[in-house]
Amino acid sequence: MTRTRPRIATEEDYWRMFDLIRGDVETAIKSNFTYLTIHRLAAENAEIFDKYNRFAEFWMLNAYSLQTTFFVTFGRIFDTRRDVYSVHKVVEGAIANPSFFSKSALRARKRKASRIADVDPGWLVEYVAHAWEPTRAELEPLRIALAPNFAKFKAIYQPIRHQVFAHKSIQPKRLRDESSQINRPVHGRLSPMERAGKEIQSRPALSLPQGRVR
Repeated sequence: MTRTRPRIATEEDYWRMFDLIRGDVETAIKSNFTYLTIHRLAAENAEIFDKYNRFAEFWMLNAYSLQTTFFVTFGRIFDTRRDVYSVHKVVEGAIANPSFFSKSALRARKRKASRIADVDPGWLVEYVAHAWEPTRAELEPLRIALAPNFAKFKAIYQPIRHQVFAHKSIQPKRLRDESSQINRPVHGRLSPMERAGKEIQSRPALSLPQGRVR
């Protein structure tokens, strides 16, 4: 992976970038979970399946919208261009700026977020006292942990994103066939959508970070 060197002017710039990428991670997780839930409910409950098929075109469009959201957002997370935010820049920015994770920096953020103007309250004193204050060496493993996930994204998800959802590629045929299944109009049945769902479920999952880290 080509290392993306971050250009971060201030700590505020870093946390703004962090929040934007965290938002993309949450969007990818939620859109994929919702897409799979729609299929799971239809597979488990014949009555729900029949209701879906009353408005099959609507649910096909809904599923395609969720897939598009997932793949486009996924692409943003792992984008390696120099002029965009990405998880690469978040990781490299963290490694290059361990001071952003110091106890003093944490205390300042919490005071600002909680609008504390006077003496630190007891909860903040205790919170900061027990906080982990990483060194640069302790942050380096983040780069190592990201590498296999990026490799998996490039091998599996990026080709689908580029050749099906972002563009209408002439090659390869397999991805073209998947796209036609997802977009093909249906009349009373959702089987193309189900097959597309099974195809995505069969692909290896990425280890996306969840929850808040600060």
